Amino acid sequence: MKTLELAESSWDSAKFEEYKKTHVRPFLKDKIQEIKTVQLKFGFKARKKNIDLSKIESESVS
Repeated sequence: MKTLELAESSWDSAKFEEYKKTHVRPFLKDKIQEIKTVQLKFGFKARKKNIDLSKIESESVS
């Protein structure tokens, strides 16, 4: 994230917005999809072993 913050502070707004649009957003979209796939596979495996995931509390990471 430091690289992104450095780019934002040193590039003009239009150039930075274009960079986000062409590089950052697609990268994040792909990574979010990967996470969802892992979650889904984990859920299937847990249910197969009769593990109740509803008792697990989630925490936000800051």
